[in-house]
Amino acid sequence: WLEEALGRSNDASAVARPKVLFGAGQLARIQGDYHSAYSFYDESLAASRVAGDKRQIALSSEGLGSVAAYLHGDVKAARAFFEEALTIGRELGDERVIATSLNNLAELERAEGNYAAARPLYEEALTLHRRKGDKEGQSICLCNLGAVAYYEADFRAARSYYTEALAAAQDLGNRIDIAISLDGFAAIIAKRGNVELAAQLAGAADGLRELIGCQPETAADRHFRDAYVALLRTALPEGTFDSAYEHGRGLKMSEAIALAREE
Repeated sequence: WLEEALGRSNDASAVARPKVLFGAGQLARIQGDYHSAYSFYDESLAASRVAGDKRQIALSSEGLGSVAAYLHGDVKAARAFFEEALTIGRELGDERVIATSLNNLAELERAEGNYAAARPLYEEALTLHRRKGDKEGQSICLCNLGAVAYYEADFRAARSYYTEALAAAQDLGNRIDIAISLDGFAAIIAKRGNVELAAQLAGAADGLRELIGCQPETAADRHFRDAYVALLRTALPEGTFDSAYEHGRGLKMSEAIALAREE
């Protein structure tokens, strides 16, 4: 259907074509085809500028920024795309665009270890998502704030953020954010000394991602997971870690969530 839609977009109006291309970029990104996603977003942005569709310019810029950061590690380009989207969002008064752009900019700060700079951006984004009743946006921001609190060694706050994020993700059936939340709980539980349980939850998060065909997309999320799993490997004998991790990979999602909440 994608090829058919793109073929039709060649004859579509100047307003419709950018949206079709953007949708193609979204689909390619979900499927993990980041090279195609970048190409589609780029075409969408160019067509949006021709059409003068400011909101679509913002959306396409957000897509390009996310792929630039993931695929190329080009933080400078990603920041420029996100900042353009944020400027347009504020100009239009579009709170969804503003919130998404703020979260994306915060992700760049978190990936570089600038947690004090990331926090207020996440917090503003969360406030906007709450105002709009956007549970998916709330879940994403809560996970990210949980990571910031973890890095700042405020484990009580981190657990609170991840607990709320997990509840929102469950309500939505959003398994990506459930996996991110499980990583958060695992990291916190490891800091509390129950490293074997933490390894089980790390395995559960990995197993869930494998099931849905999705790996951590942002550099900040990848670094968070890689760092705490590396700590678990050094804290446990190799055989113990492997056994706990594989046990976690075999858990049902509901079982992993129950383990995380009980600790």
